[in-house]
Amino acid sequence: MKRVGKKGQGAMEYLMTYGWAILVVMIVGVVLWKLGIFGGGASGNKATGFIGSKIGVIDASIKCNTTTMSFIVTNQAGSTLSNVNVSVVSGDCNDAANLFNLSVNSKQSVELGGCDAAVGDSLHSNLEISFTQRVAGTSISRTERGAILCTVE
Repeated sequence: MKRVGKKGQGAMEYLMTYGWAILVVMIVGVVLWKLGIFGGGASGNKATGFIGSKIGVIDASIKCNTTTMSFIVTNQAGSTLSNVNVSVVSGDCNDAANLFNLSVNSKQSVELGGCDAAVGDSLHSNLEISFTQRVAGTSISRTERGAILCTVE
């Protein structure tokens, strides 16, 4: 006497076992990708910490050479920002003292000097951008912190 259905159960167990294993491998791959493990090269130029703040840094504008790091700062506040000062807290570049004003939705190029690197090296600088914003007739001093990472070209 033959038992019907045993082949179906074996196939289902096979699919479930390997299905879970494949799912785990995919999740680990996505996590590693999101952590930047697979990234690199010139496309690794990025700014962190400025998202959702009054000051923004455009990732595509970040450029590095052996002595300088340059990028573009944007006004995302909706009002004019005055006395904008970019300073380096720590990192591979050490020279920044920029004092400028940013009108609504405007951009300003900033250059950090004092970098010492060779072509292909990665530069990292922790920045502090302080500015004054006028809100409802009152001047408010603010400070935004972030970091910039780029590869020397």
